[in-house]
Amino acid sequence: MTAPSTQLHHRADAASQPQTRTIANLDLTASAPFLLKDRTYTQQYANLYFSRLQKLRPHVVAAANHKWGSVMERGTVRHVERVVDIRPKSTVWIVGTLFCEMPLKPNILDDIASEYGSALPPPHREKIYSEKDVVMLEDEYGRVRLEGPLLTDYSVVTGTVAAVLGSENAQGGFDVLDLCYAGLPPLASPGLESDDGPWVGFVSGFRFGVADADLLAAQMLSDYVAGELGCDEDLDLLHRVGRIFVVGNVIEAEHVEQGLPEADAYLAQMAATVPVTVLPGPVDPATHVLPQQPMHPSLFAQASKHSEFLSVPNPLFAQCAGFPIAVTSGQPLDDLFKYVPGDDRLALARRMLDWRHIAPSAPDTLWCYPYVDDDPFVLPERPRLLVVGNQPEFATCIYEDLTNTDTADPDAMDTDDTPPSPSSVRVLLLPEFTRAKLLVLVNLATLAIRTIHFG
Repeated sequence: MTAPSTQLHHRADAASQPQTRTIANLDLTASAPFLLKDRTYTQQYANLYFSRLQKLRPHVVAAANHKWGSVMERGTVRHVERVVDIRPKSTVWIVGTLFCEMPLKPNILDDIASEYGSALPPPHREKIYSEKDVVMLEDEYGRVRLEGPLLTDYSVVTGTVAAVLGSENAQGGFDVLDLCYAGLPPLASPGLESDDGPWVGFVSGFRFGVADADLLAAQMLSDYVAGELGCDEDLDLLHRVGRIFVVGNVIEAEHVEQGLPEADAYLAQMAATVPVTVLPGPVDPATHVLPQQPMHPSLFAQASKHSEFLSVPNPLFAQCAGFPIAVTSGQPLDDLFKYVPGDDRLALARRMLDWRHIAPSAPDTLWCYPYVDDDPFVLPERPRLLVVGNQPEFATCIYEDLTNTDTADPDAMDTDDTPPSPSSVRVLLLPEFTRAKLLVLVNLATLAIRTIHFG
């Protein structure tokens, strides 16, 4: 969806028409587990997988009972609690964590060998799936090999928790007839039908410091948000934009000496007119293990003087103007993209909502902190908006969680023509500003969007 075509021009009368801007307050309570005060890395990552399974299992069981309840009532299908309880010649369903054994998956031993010159460096691959991949379902007691064409249809990736319906075959594998994921959490606060709801803006990938950072386009964006650029219709809308999120890749870490003062001055200018929230991304001068910690306020000495400037972790779970949102700077989706054929990143982002998890491939192929008693990447509630930054192209859709119904098609819910309901989720993929020169405005109540191009 693109914004109506508007001729941008500087407003000489902007300063003489003061209006009160609506502020979209931000509650960061849900992101508290992402703020790591005492970090230790001696614990095993198995704890994270165990916590994930324990956290999602009740929801997956509930979804499976809802989806397969009718066939269970007929007595043709039963639920077994443990993988080791599967018996031949019976159709059952079992809950566990999916694990993909992939010959092309990066191997840390190969990386070390190449560093010391005892082997050639492994080739860079955009995709790591192959016909030799093996999918396993694992719980606390054992694992079983999954087989069947349905595994490809459902974009199976390592780390997702699922219920699998099928039967054991003569070779000891498990022929899959159907899969079921947790789906989204129950609706906490429905959206509104009124178009008077709060608007928020999203942009990613300024990359201050690099040669191709378009400072003129960035300045146009700042002027537009301040109400100094655009037509009367734009000005009416902008006074209702209560926050701007800068979703990662703000500063090119390799050029931080030049990029840091540029970014600080720019964000300070923007924060003087609208609340600004900044997430770190893969190229920023920040920690690279998820969750990325907020970039230190000392990096933004000028911007931090404004009370409405916030540096937050990546990923981010928050309540914005009373609506739950989930935002990442792109690393989880970039990693998941390697696991599956095709180029549909929007469909894969929707899958995060089906799985109720935004980073299932962590810690297998996505670096993350080794949590012991929790998996904070599980979605705590149904978001009104899921935003993924620093993607190759802009894309969006309205998501309805129909995946666990009998008529669900895993690839059918990818159109933005779907009218939103009070329980809908807007999925939004943001391209980098250095390429697309794009600002996206979203009404959190109605999920309406406007896209504004600069340059």
